[in-house]
Amino acid sequence: MTIYYDEARYELNADQKRQLRLIAPGLKQIQGYWIVIQGHTNSKGSAEYNYELSRKRAQLVKEYLVQLGVPSELISPDYYGESRLVEGNSPGDQRQLSRRVRILLQKR
Repeated sequence: MTIYYDEARYELNADQKRQLRLIAPGLKQIQGYWIVIQGHTNSKGSAEYNYELSRKRAQLVKEYLVQLGVPSELISPDYYGESRLVEGNSPGDQRQLSRRVRILLQKR
């Protein structure tokens, strides 16, 4: 699952929370996998700022999933800042698609 963000934002909006509420029951029942939360940004701003923004995005998603009952010890947040940009058809597309958090399952 991928959650996209507005420029320089890390708070979860109502739609993003709804998406997480939909997947939380399944995440609570998964066995044999880590839940990896990857925070990403676009390239606007300094590398330090973007790393911190990606950390905040991933951390807030983790905290919300834990509030929904997903075991904290199964969640591994990773922060990439601007190091893994998405290629788009235009610079605007690339920036928009790069502002994201990805939730992945990784076999333990």
